[in-house]
Amino acid sequence: MALLEIVTEDDRILVRQRDGRLVVLHNQGEPALPLMDGWSSDGVLDCFAPIYLVVLRHVRGARAYWLLDESMGRVSIDLYLTKDPFLDTLRRQAIAVFGRLHDAVVAPALPEVGEAFDGLDRLDDEALRWLAELGVDGLLPGITEIAVSDGEECVAGFRLADLKRTLANDLRAQYRQVIVGGEMVCAAPDGGDPCAAELGMVMADRTTVYRFSNAACGAFYLTTKDYYDRTFSLYIPGARLYASNPHALPLRLVLVRLLAHAASQFRRLRAVLSPPRKPMRAANFVADYPNVHIGHVLWNDLTGLDELSRTIPAGLLPEVVVLNAEQESEAFGRIERLFPEFEGRVSRPPIEWSDAAAHIYDNNLFFMRYMGMHISGDLRRRVLSLAAEDGRLDADRKIAARLSAEGRPCVLLGLRFGNRTLEDQLGFLCHVIEHLSARYGSLAVVLDGMNSRIGSDPSTQYGVFGPRTSEPLLFSELRIVLALRARFESKAVTIISTVGSPLSCSLFWGQQCRFFVAPWGAALAKYRWLCNLPGFVVSNTNNLAAPLSDMRIYHDPEFMEGPTDLVFIALEHVVDAPGEAGFYANFSVDQAAVSNGIDRLIEATGGAG
Repeated sequence: MALLEIVTEDDRILVRQRDGRLVVLHNQGEPALPLMDGWSSDGVLDCFAPIYLVVLRHVRGARAYWLLDESMGRVSIDLYLTKDPFLDTLRRQAIAVFGRLHDAVVAPALPEVGEAFDGLDRLDDEALRWLAELGVDGLLPGITEIAVSDGEECVAGFRLADLKRTLANDLRAQYRQVIVGGEMVCAAPDGGDPCAAELGMVMADRTTVYRFSNAACGAFYLTTKDYYDRTFSLYIPGARLYASNPHALPLRLVLVRLLAHAASQFRRLRAVLSPPRKPMRAANFVADYPNVHIGHVLWNDLTGLDELSRTIPAGLLPEVVVLNAEQESEAFGRIERLFPEFEGRVSRPPIEWSDAAAHIYDNNLFFMRYMGMHISGDLRRRVLSLAAEDGRLDADRKIAARLSAEGRPCVLLGLRFGNRTLEDQLGFLCHVIEHLSARYGSLAVVLDGMNSRIGSDPSTQYGVFGPRTSEPLLFSELRIVLALRARFESKAVTIISTVGSPLSCSLFWGQQCRFFVAPWGAALAKYRWLCNLPGFVVSNTNNLAAPLSDMRIYHDPEFMEGPTDLVFIALEHVVDAPGEAGFYANFSVDQAAVSNGIDRLIEATGGAG
């Protein structure tokens, strides 16, 4: 079985049926208009019959889908807006298709690939996940879910102790096994001999599923998520069993991602898993655009490479894969320049994340995301040293030299908009500058905000987390800079802005400053992890009330080597603002408490004299 062929004749679109007949594709009885310029069709997918999908693609990579009924009449030009009764029919068919896919590709030790799934791999990831969402409803009722922390002694024929051993993984230790010894091994859920992972299956940017198999279980899957260094869930499809540790992804989400991946890659999965299997090369993937968040690039990706460079012999270091390199995925500089140990081991295939799985299977790679959580002094020095080589900093160096000659202290004020920030940020900053000016007399204020990602182009920025805003955050930051310049810039106060500048510029000016004042957030990756500045931090009540949460990552020695002092505003001096609550809440602060916190830093960093 393959896609039904699309034929164009006399400005009409025709579909060639299995028996060879040509049927006009129509819209409410009228022949459908020819495709617009730039669009072409891969054909018509008929595995969901009596609903058919026309698979369309644009020369620039966009995808689109039309839904047809049995007469080849167009029902919808948007797959995701399908309405009853067609949606009910599509759901029934999706349940049948993905049920067969589960039993033929996901469950067996060796996938059984036939004609039934031809054409599914022409759909993009979004469409496959949407269809899998419909199809998973047929599988969920038959699966037993168990939390291994409080499960029964025996479930679905498996002993709880064996399931716990399978899930008790230190991923970084297992990745080092792959790098040095060629295999990632885990305890078998049936209590048999240990099993070696066959594949690292990319589900999403921060979700990977490792596939194992043995005679007793068939295939089974261990799932990792987020920035953690362990596995969170175990799925044994042949036994219809899902066992999980705390914080695991919901079964439904795991199944949807696994089924969509199998639909997209079933041919490659069969090819890679068919004997004789070739040894795989360990390949460590790092964050890529558009998922380049400077905090996590530094905290997870670069700390991982730093750890590997110190713990693995140079001749055994793995390949490092950078996707979307032309979009400056390497936020702090090319990996070989930060880590000469990886010279000759970095590849930059010209593909995006959606193509990563195909690249992995086609090149016989074992996928890893080796991530750490500790910024060493050596990593700090490597990043700052490379940033200092940026020739674009010549003008900044001259300004810094003049300020130093004048004896002006520099203080960094971090800007933050969108969430977890001050309700009246301009008023807050005005108060801070007035207080600094009163204490120091003359000074330089560095206003630091979002950085450019590509060159010095401020319209290219790095990723941020949290609720979306109505306009780019850069606009809000620039308004603040202009307002503060208009109000304060004089002989006594020099305003320096790094908003929209390269990261190297922020790091340069951070090193010129005595301390910083800023809301808690990813910018502290620059101020603390790299520049290691003393600082005064403000945040909302939710975060301040949980000091053992992520709030400690910028000052606890567990996460950074040799931290300088970091002062937080006291909880009783903060009031959350109306609107978004909890982790993302904005807030207001008691200005007297801010002044007192700044005074502590002034005295700790040399005083105001």
